[in-house]
Amino acid sequence: MTYYLGIDFGTSGARGVAIDGEEKICWEFQYPFAVSGDWVAVWRKALFSILEQIPFRIKGEMRAIAKKCRGRCYCAKSKILCGWTNPD
Repeated sequence: MTYYLGIDFGTSGARGVAIDGEEKICWEFQYPFAVSGDWVAVWRKALFSILEQIPFRIKGEMRAIAKKCRGRCYCAKSKILCGWTNPD
């Protein structure tokens, strides 16, 4: 079976959802943010926590990952957290 992962970074936490090819939700996980001044570290920890929680059967069949975040964007290559406006 084929799975697709969606990750959403909001203001109060991050969420991960895996769906199958018929768009049925097969797995969900929420990671609430603790108050912190180091948002890069918070987002990084949230991302890795979400990825670690994905069941092995889903990880092995995952074909695509999409992410969405509001208000801020993290560029892993330059390690910069920047403000941006989401067009939707």
